[in-house]
Amino acid sequence: MDPQELRVIANRIRRRDVTAVYEAGAGHIGGEMSVTDLLTALYFYTMKVDPAAPLDPARDRLVLSKGHTALALYIVLSEKGFIAKDEISTFL
Repeated sequence: MDPQELRVIANRIRRRDVTAVYEAGAGHIGGEMSVTDLLTALYFYTMKVDPAAPLDPARDRLVLSKGHTALALYIVLSEKGFIAKDEISTFL
């Protein structure tokens, strides 16, 4: 995947993040914006993950200790196919 494709995905994630924070009336938008490029690069370029095989013992794993940016991670997982897009609002 080339850098332009990653930018397009990251921008789509940011738009979804802003919308989710607006609709929830709360969130840590600055932290979520700052982690979006990193999560996008990891999940769409670097990490070996497959939504069709989420329990694969050979998959890569990520521990996100910056908990106030979890919404960005949920949206990335949604874009990657791990979580249904309409489920994101249940995490807010």
